[in-house]
Amino acid sequence: MYCGSGGQPGPFILYGRTLFHVRFHVFNTAAAFDGERYVLLFETDDPAYPKFTFKFLESTDLKHWETVENAIYGQDKYVGGPAMYYLPDGYFYVTYVNSFHHPENGGENWETRIARSRDLIHWEEGSYPVISPDYSHRPDPRSTLPMRNFWKKTARPSFIATAATSRA
Repeated sequence: MYCGSGGQPGPFILYGRTLFHVRFHVFNTAAAFDGERYVLLFETDDPAYPKFTFKFLESTDLKHWETVENAIYGQDKYVGGPAMYYLPDGYFYVTYVNSFHHPENGGENWETRIARSRDLIHWEEGSYPVISPDYSHRPDPRSTLPMRNFWKKTARPSFIATAATSRA
């Protein structure tokens, strides 16, 4: 979704207690329900933060949304493609795509990581990636072989199973 076009002010949005003209793109979103409120995670290209930094809104009725003050995640690294869950242990869990450099050639690679927070402000990082490239098999991220050609010739069904509970 794009807010504003051609340098013209977009619609207004309440962020914090201030009404702003929206002049950024909103990319991926995720939502969860903690038993009392709905929480919406969204990523933008807001120039005040690194691209795709996660911000959070909350609502008790899905109609009226307020900013979760100081709730920002990913200012110090690339984060993207989020999923968010609230579990009975009292934590919000966020999985996201993280970029890292290939251990041999330094090229850009991607892995899925996880973080959790009780208040959306203070975050605990997972110790290791949830999903990471396996360099011993093809397609290898070092390969120049286009993925579409690989999948057309050798694809077999694969499944990744996850277990979580959420009321979003």
